[in-house]
Amino acid sequence: MIYCDIHTHRLPLKDSDGRFVLLNRIFGKDELLPAPVRQSLGIHPWYIKEAAGKERLLSEYLGKPSVWAIGEAGLDKGAEAPFPLQEKVFREQAEWAEEKGKPLIIHCVRAWSELLAARKALHPRQTWIVHGFRGKAELAAQLSAQGLWLSFGERFQTAALKAADPQRLLVETDESLLPIALIYHRLALALETEEADFAAQVLRNYTGLFPNIL
Repeated sequence: MIYCDIHTHRLPLKDSDGRFVLLNRIFGKDELLPAPVRQSLGIHPWYIKEAAGKERLLSEYLGKPSVWAIGEAGLDKGAEAPFPLQEKVFREQAEWAEEKGKPLIIHCVRAWSELLAARKALHPRQTWIVHGFRGKAELAAQLSAQGLWLSFGERFQTAALKAADPQRLLVETDESLLPIALIYHRLALALETEEADFAAQVLRNYTGLFPNIL
């Protein structure tokens, strides 16, 4: 089986165990690594201050071939940055995703209505992926109905996993120390489906986002 990890902060990366990995780099905190490492890059709402004044540099970085996705960008009502500033920075990154033709990976905490309002206002063509989804089934269904993709990791609610659109579902390790194979196993078990079938569906989803991965 091929395992696809859409979002991890863990180094070192190892692709030798049959997995595709997208390493997340936080602009203003982490260093962008050279190709062939596949990465996502963006301004996390916790690190807006560190990224201030460097927007032109970020825009240049986002065009690099080693950057496969933008983010994690987001809205977080627990972050120190003023929320109107978070909304501004998030929308800028959503616009960059459109300009660069790359998916947007999203961090969202207690700001779901604002996230959906931004989506309605921006009418994005690029895929929006909510990473580390731990919400309830009702929210999963609502987000899926609005065309958002959901990525699940070590901690999740089974009802939400079942409510998500299987064709817009992804898997991640984030900061977990669990191997991606074990997370796949737990998700397939919760869905009451064969692990190989689940892995094949996630691979179809992943390659739909990144057709050149294989």
